[in-house]
Amino acid sequence: MLGLTRQVTYQIPRLSRQDHDVHAGQKQVQAAVPPVRRKPGKFRVTADDLMVAIPTDDQHIPLVEASRHWRKRIRTLIATNNTELAEQRNEAGRGINEAWQFYPDDKPLRALHPGDTRAAVAPFMAHTVFGDSYKWCLYGDDDTVWFIDGILDLVQDIDPDMPYFITDHLWWSSINNTIGNHPNLEAPRCLPCGHEPEGMIGADGWKPFNAPIGCPCTAELLCNTDDRNIFEDDCSIPRHPIRTYSMHGGAGGLVSVGLLRILGYQRMIDCVESLHSTGGDAFITICLWFHGYAHTDPGYSFYHPEMRMFDPGPEDSAGVMYALSEAVLDRCDPSCKHLVDHMVTSHVRSRKAASIEAAAQTIRLLSNAYDSYIEHRTKQTEQVAKGSKELHEQQAVVSR
Repeated sequence: MLGLTRQVTYQIPRLSRQDHDVHAGQKQVQAAVPPVRRKPGKFRVTADDLMVAIPTDDQHIPLVEASRHWRKRIRTLIATNNTELAEQRNEAGRGINEAWQFYPDDKPLRALHPGDTRAAVAPFMAHTVFGDSYKWCLYGDDDTVWFIDGILDLVQDIDPDMPYFITDHLWWSSINNTIGNHPNLEAPRCLPCGHEPEGMIGADGWKPFNAPIGCPCTAELLCNTDDRNIFEDDCSIPRHPIRTYSMHGGAGGLVSVGLLRILGYQRMIDCVESLHSTGGDAFITICLWFHGYAHTDPGYSFYHPEMRMFDPGPEDSAGVMYALSEAVLDRCDPSCKHLVDHMVTSHVRSRKAASIEAAAQTIRLLSNAYDSYIEHRTKQTEQVAKGSKELHEQQAVVSR
């Protein structure tokens, strides 16, 4: 097992970006050539292959109910702190593919919030409920909005049987003894197995560091390829307060059935309950590392930092809403278009909302706006295909 007790005590230099013009993002994006909509890939993932894990509490139920707008009957495990509510909702939720389970609040606290252990173990709890009947688990907070079409595009060519935790939105302290920030481009991570950068690299070829290809991404791989003096000799995970390193719960992550199958619910509980840290997202990151695994960046936003797939903004649901409305009106510039075609989550950040009900309404509005865009995009694609067919037929007639 990898060490968990030793802490990083030295400081790495900040990554220079003098040669990278952040405002040249649109030129970078224009140089990239990912398809608007992928054809079915090697693993042919559909919505039936997805599962959702949502940790919540009895004060946030309106958020869970609002999430039904984007979940659209996708199998969902909701972990809550109310035994009676879990029993009632579990019975009522069967008809809409919801399973409700109880997990107690932390007493005493071992992180910032009483539900942080529940948050960390939720995807593993979901695996015990649904078994191997899915390929990818959508794991985030109860105020995380997922965009299903973007997810399906993302995972078509990534092996779900390989142990993966996929996100491009990580907490990281570039300087020791600081709280760090998210999303931090310098956070250690791998690129997916079989990753091909062709078509993703921007005009200036910039990337934050030399990320290894992970088949899968392991702690050992990141330590062995570390050329920035981040890790200690025992390959222990950098930890708060010396250095924050964690996925971001609001941005979420895609967890493969392969990873959940290997680790298991009880192993995760045992690990999380042995820790003190900042939150559920830190718990799951530490425990993944303890068992040998680390995070994988999907790749596209690694080369285009202004095009994050997980919670672009960040935490700017209003900005995402505006981009979707502009896309429906065909007023998106290239940067906007690539954003709405590639994003997979948006964090509503309910703690900062006027009320839980207001945050729930934002979830519904975001979901409806995304559905409108997908409908618009589909019609455009059909019109282009129809026009191409008609042109081909006309050319065939002329050539006779």
